[in-house]
Amino acid sequence: MILFNGEKVDDNLRSVNSYGIVANSAITVKDIGSQVLWKTVFYVEYLGPILVAGICYLLGKSDNYTYTQKVGFALFLVHYIKRELETMTIHVFSRDTMPVKRIFINSFHYWILCGLFIGLEFFHFWKDVGYSNSTVQILSVFFLIFEFLNLMCHITLKNLRSG
Repeated sequence: MILFNGEKVDDNLRSVNSYGIVANSAITVKDIGSQVLWKTVFYVEYLGPILVAGICYLLGKSDNYTYTQKVGFALFLVHYIKRELETMTIHVFSRDTMPVKRIFINSFHYWILCGLFIGLEFFHFWKDVGYSNSTVQILSVFFLIFEFLNLMCHITLKNLRSG
């Protein structure tokens, strides 16, 4: 990180001169550690729930899973695979990198709170709610519609960016 007169010099759209930096100006450079691409952070974050919930699924009694559990897991996978694909094709990052140590903090939410806790609840502590197959199908259609609408929001936001 570069500082000049206490101000971060980090706006990719501003010239160095616009900060008032001229020949012989004193600037401060702060080491913020090893960096990782934001795109990599998103890939790692979203891969976690797929892997962790998948392991929970495989370690459970898969021959006894209800229709709701099977469809729920498929929708869970659809959600996170969609996020991976959005990262690959849609997301634009305003900053190139972030400190490596933050990837572990950011991933905790996805790997543990989503992947592990949902995986354990869904495949190891599940109490069948007794939804009929048609109710699960109707709810699944709504879920897929909302996933599509969320995708459209991401595309719209991408298209609002200049450049």
